[in-house]
Amino acid sequence: MVHDIENPDIRVGALFPDIVTFRKAIRQRAILVGFKLAKIKTDKTRFIVECAHGPCPWRIHASTLQDGRTVMVWVVYHAIIYLM
Repeated sequence: MVHDIENPDIRVGALFPDIVTFRKAIRQRAILVGFKLAKIKTDKTRFIVECAHGPCPWRIHASTLQDGRTVMVWVVYHAIIYLM
């Protein structure tokens, strides 16, 4: 798993070594494209956020795999694809 820290690639199936690395990546992506995140559920095993701005249709889901450490992006709804 090699990631560009400055320009992270966040898409369905993307793997990250741990939840901390994934959180940093999604924050960096938000900074790059200029949107704010609204947390829905975040803990040590899952990360679900949506756009903080009004009727914005995107949402992202990621969670740890069976190894208890590696994080995989499971769902990327709609508009975030265009922001990437």
